Amino acid sequence: MTIKTQPDNQNFLQPTAFQFVLNRTPETVYFCRSINVSGVTFGEILRPTNGLVDIKVPGDSFRYDDLSLSFLINEDLGNWLEIHDWMRSMANVEEHGAENVMKNNYSDATLMILSSNYNPTFKINFKDCFPKSLTGIDFDTSLNDVSPIASTVSFGFTYYDIEKIIDYPRN
Repeated sequence: MTIKTQPDNQNFLQPTAFQFVLNRTPETVYFCRSINVSGVTFGEILRPTNGLVDIKVPGDSFRYDDLSLSFLINEDLGNWLEIHDWMRSMANVEEHGAENVMKNNYSDATLMILSSNYNPTFKINFKDCFPKSLTGIDFDTSLNDVSPIASTVSFGFTYYDIEKIIDYPRN
């Protein structure tokens, strides 16, 4: 019996091989510069013992970190205003009515992870996204090298599911 020590797929995940879709903000997504797959935290409970050390046991809470997206701001502020106006509409319950605000607060999103050949390999579906924070726009006349201005938006969401699109061959 041989013990297999080599992985079947030796290609590394590429940091630039992704596509993100959030239908509510097409301009923001078009200028997307970076995004993270949110980390998860599982709670723990300390079970007291008669000894000096309490025993850690799995808890009952499972929490996702926020989804963070960095994007370049276009000249007409269209993509930055997409997020700004979405956040503002969530706060204006009196103007829009509570039912309308709740219905329009959320948008599902999809992160497509691509292979080293830029073929889709995984699809991560984020459920009920909503913007929680949006960084400001910094102007600075002291810069020598002019780079596009970027902003970052953090989204809260209910959960995400990861769907495998292709199966890698296994030996």
